[in-house]
Amino acid sequence: MFIHREGYSTLSTLGALLTVIGALAYWLLPRRAFRAIAFGSVLIVGFFTQFFRNPARVTSTLKNGIIAPADGTIVEIEHV
Repeated sequence: MFIHREGYSTLSTLGALLTVIGALAYWLLPRRAFRAIAFGSVLIVGFFTQFFRNPARVTSTLKNGIIAPADGTIVEIEHV
């Protein structure tokens, strides 16, 4: 799994911001509050990393196959 190139700036900015918030929470708040903030920060970084992921895709080489332009399943093909 790779990270999309546009995601690096967002993830680095987010990481720096959450590191500063975590450091302030470590020094200024009780340990229990710091643990909650650290856990929330890990969840936020995980969400954004999942959002900007760029997984390796394998396309089918079927003669009459249809390739979807996005991840998912084709449910119906109809004329509009």
